Amino acid sequence: VLEFIDILIKEQEEFLKTHSKNINYNDESYKDKFDNLIYKNVCDELFTQETADYTTCTGFMGGILEKGLHSANVAFWDNMREFTNDFLKTPNETITNDYISSMLNDQRMIENEILEIRYFSIAYQHLLDLLDESISEKFSKENEII
Repeated sequence: VLEFIDILIKEQEEFLKTHSKNINYNDESYKDKFDNLIYKNVCDELFTQETADYTTCTGFMGGILEKGLHSANVAFWDNMREFTNDFLKTPNETITNDYISSMLNDQRMIENEILEIRYFSIAYQHLLDLLDESISEKFSKENEII
């Protein structure tokens, strides 16, 4: 499990390197929004300020989403690594249904689930939509020239 976590973190780093190499193919609007989502404030990009969703987003997990998806992903996988280490350190004879239930209801697990379902899924879909928009716009402009 720990190796899997390390592999996923390395894949994210590779994604960011590849994106950086191809950045000149995207328009400025996409670049700005990508930077906002990945490195700055996810909440600003996804929610209207002064709303309950925005307030919840900015306060979630100590404000990690205000530092961007990259930091939120690191926090997610740090939680998973810590959670896995705790589980692996537990003697087999103490692993009961109650123990497993308590692990599944652990605050770290709940936060990670919310992070994945509520924020990651929305943010990454938004990023894909923005990329699709950027590509479509680029091709439309190129077709106008022809």
